[in-house]
Amino acid sequence: MSDKAIISAAISILLLPLLSYTLTFFFGRKLPRKGDFIGVTLMGLALVQALRIFIAFWQVGDPAHRVQWAVTWLDLGGFRLDAGILVDGMTSVMLMVVCLVSFLVHLYSTGYMHGDRRYERFFAFLGFFTFSMLGIVLSNNLFFLYVFWELVGLSSYLLIGFFFHKHSAANANKKAFLTNRVGDWGFWLGILAFFTATGTLNYLELFAQVHAGAIKGPLLAWAGVGLFMGCVGKS
Repeated sequence: MSDKAIISAAISILLLPLLSYTLTFFFGRKLPRKGDFIGVTLMGLALVQALRIFIAFWQVGDPAHRVQWAVTWLDLGGFRLDAGILVDGMTSVMLMVVCLVSFLVHLYSTGYMHGDRRYERFFAFLGFFTFSMLGIVLSNNLFFLYVFWELVGLSSYLLIGFFFHKHSAANANKKAFLTNRVGDWGFWLGILAFFTATGTLNYLELFAQVHAGAIKGPLLAWAGVGLFMGCVGKS
């Protein structure tokens, strides 16, 4: 599988759940079975693409092998920010995990949510959640990692509080939202610390700068703790 084919497959994996969200959210009520087959089918296709990428990296067998693609998203002269995709061995594993779990959740939900008056809306939110998760897996820099991190928070808010008429669901929703906000503040401060010290948000450039000693000691530790706070908030 060529590098170009890997990038094309990765982009399709990212866009398939977004397409599922769009079609189900806007047209689900008018479709047979309220469009649940859209999410199941598109996530099945995403899983197939993830399997192709996983096999490709398995065959290469080199932990250092990576494929990157990016386009300029923001250019301010002295500062440029790319929107891009980075695929390596860890990415190939996480793509399999996210796509497999999401496919099974979509499939299970056809029975679990059957008869709910907002059936199609639930599947739309599942698609949006999957899109956000895959964005985290595929992003090649800390800025877009943070953007998709926040989208996961929004998706969680929508799904946890889906049965908002129940006090238990509403309370859990508020708790999740507030906990995420605390963790995300730490996450953002960690990102700012890395950027201030290295001048870049791109993973590969950032790793090289850390290896060269551009950020070290207590600052490196606190920047890492900041990123970890985001994980704690999500957990």
